[in-house]
Amino acid sequence: MRFPRFSSVTLVLLLITLSSCSSRPQMGFKTPPPDDKAYVILGTGYRTIQADDISGQEKINIIAGPLDLDSDFFTTSNIEFRRIDPETGKSIPRPKFTPKDPNGIFSSIGVEQGKFVHETDRTNFNRTTYWILEVNAGKFHLFRQFFQKGKKNIYIQAVKNDQIMKGSPVFEILPGETAYIGDWLVAQGTFLSIKYPELSGQAQAGKLYLAHTKNVDRMSKALSGQGDVTKVRVVPIHEYTPASN
Repeated sequence: MRFPRFSSVTLVLLLITLSSCSSRPQMGFKTPPPDDKAYVILGTGYRTIQADDISGQEKINIIAGPLDLDSDFFTTSNIEFRRIDPETGKSIPRPKFTPKDPNGIFSSIGVEQGKFVHETDRTNFNRTTYWILEVNAGKFHLFRQFFQKGKKNIYIQAVKNDQIMKGSPVFEILPGETAYIGDWLVAQGTFLSIKYPELSGQAQAGKLYLAHTKNVDRMSKALSGQGDVTKVRVVPIHEYTPASN
């Protein structure tokens, strides 16, 4: 899946917008969510060729790329998912001037100060940070991804002309559950082609990609003290197909 590059905006304006549309962060999932809510677990991280103890043991899929920026010139990245309105089939708009948004899943990628880091992830290059968010139950889709590059951000979106793009990742969160939607990674093409030879025809050296994988064992070890990980549902990810008229 390849999403088009969207226009750049100043970092200050972008951060003001994002600070008012974050999901509600959770410290754990020992108690169940409210009836119409759910807890979502997602992992984020970077993958470069320096991740020498990752040998391709996890199945990984390229979601988007190559991304339109230099692989060695960005400082931070974020990812956002939006809930789909069941009546219109479109993204539910982000509210303005509110401290939380239960219809959105927003997270930084590879943030070192993330609360849940598996102890065997020894470097920033193979570290996975886990986030627990409270959201409204329903269907979600990848909305966009952000990169800070200098004083501006580049963001790649999966919505065009107010329509979710065909092939965008979608998944469903059920009421009352704790759901793991996998790990969303910014990966170097060199890492992908060497660690995963089957991707050598897709991944280019010197380029960056948005990739997705699931590592239930890693997630379970990292979150073992936060709740009953045996009850966490691993959510399948599908490609969005527009409804026929």
